[in-house]
Amino acid sequence: MFKKIVILYASQLYRAAFPLLLVPLIIGLLGTERYGIVSFFTMLITLMGLLDAGISGTFIKLIATNKNQLANFAKVVTLFLKVFCGFMVIAGVVVFIFNFYSEYIVNDWLKTTLSNDETVYCIKLTGIILALLYLRSYLQSFVNGMERQDLIAIWGMFYTTLFYGGSYLILAHYSNTLTAFFTALLVLSIVDILVAIISVVYVIVKQKQGLKGIDAITEAHNDDSISFKSVIKFSLQLSGLSMIWVVATQVDKIALSTYTELTRYTQYQIGSQLSAVVLTLAAPLSQLLLPRLSALVKEKKYGKFIEFFSISSIGYVVILGPLVPYMCIYGGDLISLWLKNNELGLAVNGYAKWLVSAAFFAGMMNFVFILLYSKGQLKYHFYAYASYSAITIPLTILTAKYYGPEWSSIFYLSHTLLFMLVWGGYCVYKEMVGYILLLVPLTAFVLLFSTLSFWSMQELQIFSAYRFIYIVFPPVANFIIISLFLYIIRSPFTAAIKNIKLKNWQ
Repeated sequence: MFKKIVILYASQLYRAAFPLLLVPLIIGLLGTERYGIVSFFTMLITLMGLLDAGISGTFIKLIATNKNQLANFAKVVTLFLKVFCGFMVIAGVVVFIFNFYSEYIVNDWLKTTLSNDETVYCIKLTGIILALLYLRSYLQSFVNGMERQDLIAIWGMFYTTLFYGGSYLILAHYSNTLTAFFTALLVLSIVDILVAIISVVYVIVKQKQGLKGIDAITEAHNDDSISFKSVIKFSLQLSGLSMIWVVATQVDKIALSTYTELTRYTQYQIGSQLSAVVLTLAAPLSQLLLPRLSALVKEKKYGKFIEFFSISSIGYVVILGPLVPYMCIYGGDLISLWLKNNELGLAVNGYAKWLVSAAFFAGMMNFVFILLYSKGQLKYHFYAYASYSAITIPLTILTAKYYGPEWSSIFYLSHTLLFMLVWGGYCVYKEMVGYILLLVPLTAFVLLFSTLSFWSMQELQIFSAYRFIYIVFPPVANFIIISLFLYIIRSPFTAAIKNIKLKNWQ
């Protein structure tokens, strides 16, 4: 378990840090406006989650809870492959749509002065790449369900290296055009899906070999719920949440892509990319917790469930919570150093400080989703999120249209925080006794102490003569101080975790 956690976080750190090193160089080669097309592409990748309809998440749970029984596992594999055929049809439709509507996207949607022929060609390639990524994402859900996230993590490091490193080398030494960039991505996407197919075949063969000697008594427990009907039933709950979540988190970018000129849109997207680092660093927790906690609930090991859930959320707050005040105080300096452009850095941080803060609170809200997902009770979460999104989505579009990117980022933080406090607080209070009394004081302490710590260091201008150290030292020192303090008072935390109880979980 520890080895897997190390691999996952090493991978996530690398996949978060490596792009940050090369993005400024790629922007320098492509230019801000042409990089806006790349930003538009990354937004579309997220929107492809709408077409998954929650099916990948459903299979993660289905595989995790049936992988140790050969007959059930075989039924799941068969069902998974049948559904994959449907995904291939949808992928073909995506390719057709982007090929047919490429002229409209370039001329009527995007506000750009770039070459029409080059941009249209790249949009057509985008359709093929998105289709391949869509299929890859579904295939990886099987590997996730088998709790072999380490395979995905290891390949993810190679993929990130090739995506950014390979693209940079092609732009720098072959051709600094969008055509060359997207052609390279197409080749990489083909390799990527081949790796995903090999990974699925590998885990299936290995699991079946390990289950061949299983006791016949265990094999008798077949699960009749393993059917297309049961998958659709759970997916309807999960898909509603997934689709609304994708739209709600991307609607600001969609609106700004047509209401704002491409240069300002690119600045906003760079800030959004920084906020995505928060979710990237938190992703291993979801990858580990979703299948593991679902299995623990099925086995009725509630003590282990509480331990995993509580320690994970505490770690999330302690490690990522300080980013909220840090971006407000040091964000401009950090981004200016990163982009090697003070003017662009300050412009990007005007959005990034709000977006990063929103990402942190959205990550906290994700623990509520994990809690309800593990229990199999997503219905009310869907109703709440749908009602919330019905209000925020149109308001987000209006904010983007009339007030621009800065107020869009502020509004995004405001409604994310409000939803977490109201609905997230209610769900946790309803399901767990004692958890709020642990997490709320801890979060408040981390945010307040970090704010005072960073403000003091900035006022004292510690290491101001050395720009890199001036920016890097505060978060490192702050993390060490908080960690030491929590280690000293670890006994109350341990006792608090032991006192947490689940309400009416049978």
